[in-house]
Amino acid sequence: MKKIIFLVSELTYGGTQKTIIKLVKRFVKDGYFITILTFEKKKNYNFSNKKIEYIPLNLLKDSNNLVSSLIENFKRIIFVRKILKKKSGNLICFLTSTNIIGLISNIFLKKKVILCERNDIQKQPVAFLWRILRVLLYRFANKITCNSSRSSNYLKNYVPEKKIFYVRNHIDIKKNLVTFPKKIILSVGRMHNQKGFDILINGFKKSNTYKFGWKLFLVGDGYEKKNLIKLVKKLNLNKYIKFYNFSNPYKWYKKAGIFALTSRYEGMPNVILEASSLKLPIIISRDTGGATDFIINNKSGIVLKKNSYDELGKKISELTKDKYLRLKLGNQAYKNLKYYNNFENIYKNWEKIIIK
Repeated sequence: MKKIIFLVSELTYGGTQKTIIKLVKRFVKDGYFITILTFEKKKNYNFSNKKIEYIPLNLLKDSNNLVSSLIENFKRIIFVRKILKKKSGNLICFLTSTNIIGLISNIFLKKKVILCERNDIQKQPVAFLWRILRVLLYRFANKITCNSSRSSNYLKNYVPEKKIFYVRNHIDIKKNLVTFPKKIILSVGRMHNQKGFDILINGFKKSNTYKFGWKLFLVGDGYEKKNLIKLVKKLNLNKYIKFYNFSNPYKWYKKAGIFALTSRYEGMPNVILEASSLKLPIIISRDTGGATDFIINNKSGIVLKKNSYDELGKKISELTKDKYLRLKLGNQAYKNLKYYNNFENIYKNWEKIIIK
């Protein structure tokens, strides 16, 4: 009987969670039995298949200091280890702290452990202790996957190259979607400092494109949202910048004329793939991780060198004034998606990593 155990902190919306759900359903189709362990209080996704066991451990608590953090993570290790002793199958962990918890929980249990990094390892802010443990322990994993070439290359500094695998994200290209592009610059994502929405707002201000009918739509939720709303008011842009709670992003892609993501660091943001699937011209920062693997500056999008307000404002202004350039960049990005839209090939890569 083929079995796999997935370990992730939570199964809420996000690129990592989308990947896990898609993989789980595909593995089940091939006869695998799946156990999903999370630290959530309750289930955040409804799996109807009996071959999928979803176990929320109710261990997702914030820690105010080092001592409480050590206690909470020790609890997680104890609970995960108890379940690993009872369950058979390879263990797949997602994201740095959960990867390390999975590795420690598996000591002397001899399960095959596969770690998955979904962000820019070099730039993502991670607590000092986690960084040290990552350098010390990652080499003991059987395999490690990354969704950007940048992270794959960085890992080679302390993990044997033969253990590192670059696996692309997947995008389902939706056929026959009718678009109605308007004078809207769109950005979608969690309202966290990482995503650089403050940079985008200030760059939009610098561009002066709002004087020519362009608006900026920001779709998402998160702890930074209140601060971003205050920033918009301070810049007197309330009429031109609109905030919307997260919902099906495709209804927003269909309306947009440009998509922008000015992140401070990323793995491989799915929103870039989704926007490209509707041939939207894209502006990204050079720190947008795996997106720079297929968004090439001035060929399939605009890649900012400095991610400064002035540079962004200039590029927004240039792109809004040049309809031909928008069409050219959007069409080329769409063509580049051929490397990301074959889920069966991506799934086979995952299966090889898990089985061999």
